[in-house]
This record gives sequence, structure tokens and C-alpha cells, in this order.
Amino acid sequence: MPSPIPTPRNLSEAIRIQIEWSRLFEFDYPSIDRILCVDSSYSIDQKSMYTVLLGFNLEGERILKDELHSEVNFPYIPTLFCFREGPPQTRILEKYASEGDLIVVNGHGIAHPRRFGLATYVGVSLDSPTLGLAKKKIVGEYNGDYLVHMGEVVGRRVGGFLASVGHRFNLDDIEIIRLCTRLMRRTHNECRRGWK
Repeated sequence: MPSPIPTPRNLSEAIRIQIEWSRLFEFDYPSIDRILCVDSSYSIDQKSMYTVLLGFNLEGERILKDELHSEVNFPYIPTLFCFREGPPQTRILEKYASEGDLIVVNGHGIAHPRRFGLATYVGVSLDSPTLGLAKKKIVGEYNGDYLVHMGEVVGRRVGGFLASVGHRFNLDDIEIIRLCTRLMRRTHNECRRGWK
């Protein structure tokens, strides 16, 4: 059941929320036919955010697009990034979560010090299968292509990204994850064009 994650009033509260809500995380093996990708970009003054949502089928054909302009309401703080981009991304996804079998975000999932990156924020908020694709690691060490942190596999290198589960997904289906990396690149490019 989707649940709104509280807005933190300070940094210690943000960390507490991450720790508490990370307990709702689950692994799952959903059937995937449609993928929703979401990304955000910023105005030059960093006061406004543009969020774009693209939906795709498994052939990579775009089946939907929506966008949202919003104010930036949380500072950029490493490991607390979910509170900056999570609210607008969740807002735009709420309308379409039932139309996608997997949500892909440009950020970490459980490959995070508190197991609660942007993908976990979005996934737990919407109780939807979610995958995070990030550019670099913030915890752990690689063992081959797998990222290990505190004795657990929390991510996997795929197609130039670090893939980590956000919620109700897994890292086993390498072909789906490879497709997601290609679709996220398209979404990222579309998002950057939104300010032009």
C-alpha cells in the first residue's frame, strides 16, 4: 500500500526517516512488460526542478511521457539525495505506477549507507518494483561486477551504471537491467532537453 514518506525538518530527522523506512524494503521477482523511467534536472540557479517520466515497452518503444516543474525544497546533501528528488518523482509517478511493472530512477537503491537511496524512497513510497541506476558507488567494494557492502550484495555493474534494487525487485535478470540502462539514458537526455 503506498505511503507518504514524511518531510524531514532537519538532517538528524532525515537520517532517522531513512533508517526507519528502509525496514519496509523487500526483494521480489516481478514479471516485467512495461518500464517507467524518471529523472530530474535543475535550473541554472538550482531553485527549480524539471522532472520527466517516460514509459516504454520491452521493445524500447515509448508509450507515454509526462513532466513536472517544481521548486527545489531540500538542499543537495550526499546520502540524503532522496529527499531532494524523491517527492517530485513520486508525485509524477503516482498517476502512472499502475501502468508500469518496473520503475527506474537515476540514483541509488540499497547501495547506500542506510539502504535507502532515491530508488528505495520511490519504491517504498509507491510500494512498486523499483531499480536504481547510479553513476558511481557511495558504499562497498566490487567483487567482480557485484558491489558488496557489510557482507551483502547491494549492487551490480551493468552497462556503465551501478544497478541496485530500490524495492520489490532483484539483480538477477541481466537483460532487463541492460534494457533499463538504455532507457534511462534516453530519459536522462530528454530530461536535460527540458530546460532548452
